[in-house]
Amino acid sequence: MAILTWASIYTVNPAAVGYFYGEVASGNNYGLLYAIAKGSGAIYGGVLTAIMIESLGWINTMVVSGLFGIIAALLAIPLLWKIPKPPKKS
Repeated sequence: MAILTWASIYTVNPAAVGYFYGEVASGNNYGLLYAIAKGSGAIYGGVLTAIMIESLGWINTMVVSGLFGIIAALLAIPLLWKIPKPPKKS
């Protein structure tokens, strides 16, 4: 599943940033969001995972991670209604 969904980082996400934040500084905005997401994940992700595995165990950690993934997907649904329509060509 990870291999099948990995490409969105490089194709869909930059386009979405351009739609939501404007095309003028799309590259800068995407770079900033990508760096913040990957940087914070690299710094805090391993520590948080180790703490969760130590206190909850492997199975419960995976269940919590799955629930967080589902919650993130549900939180992204309202963004679908905010996607701007392309301009009509005359």
